[in-house]
Amino acid sequence: MSDVCVVELGRNGDIINLLPVLKHLSIQFENPPTLMVSREFENLLDGISYVKPYVLDLPFTHLDEALKLAREKFSVVVPAQVCGRGNKFDYKTSNFNLESWNMAGFQHEFHNPSWKPEFDKRDWEMESAISRKVFRTNLPKVVVNLTHALSAPLPCGDVVLDQLQFRWKDKFEVVDIGKLRLQHIYDMLGIMERAALIVSVDTATLHLAAGCDAPVICAVRDGWVGTLPRYNCQGRLLYSDLQSQPSLMNAKIDEFLEQL
Repeated sequence: MSDVCVVELGRNGDIINLLPVLKHLSIQFENPPTLMVSREFENLLDGISYVKPYVLDLPFTHLDEALKLAREKFSVVVPAQVCGRGNKFDYKTSNFNLESWNMAGFQHEFHNPSWKPEFDKRDWEMESAISRKVFRTNLPKVVVNLTHALSAPLPCGDVVLDQLQFRWKDKFEVVDIGKLRLQHIYDMLGIMERAALIVSVDTATLHLAAGCDAPVICAVRDGWVGTLPRYNCQGRLLYSDLQSQPSLMNAKIDEFLEQL
């Protein structure tokens, strides 16, 4: 067992966003680090060879218990999780996963485009089969997650999606990735890598987008600062603005697509 344990019990986007740090630790210590994770999130680590999961039957909010266990079992413990301490979920000063990078000592790498979430055991044949099923035309792809975000659903996401599909149906194929039932998280990455543009309000999707070269337009909750925008972000809007004016996102999307 690795002597290094990173404590990040969940959630989806936070674990995905931590993958570059975990890959770096595996190289630095010449051994895959252990990631302490809640059972409900363990499937996110499918397709990764550079992490050893230590699965806990604890909710992801039980951070103090996890840290105590990690310090009893491992010589080096990286407390990468901020979300969940004291059951406080919204940190207004900075996105909690940027804080995770700060605590792990890699904050200077956060906006480095070479630091991407990497799944090195992907099923490429399955991904190709999924893409053939999902993509129905030869048009350039706009991959969106606007209506099925679990962490921060946008009430007007369906309005934005309807306008997007209506205005660009002859020039772009719009794929709502949130509606797809995919077996692995990296299957989403396989679809997003083929996109000309990614539009999302979902944290996990946005963190996965850092593994693609495709430009990103996103909407985030008010007070959600720090993590986004990253190097490939073309536009960042706030929920408070979009709830009264959903057309602001469509205007930002149109502005970008008109240049393609």
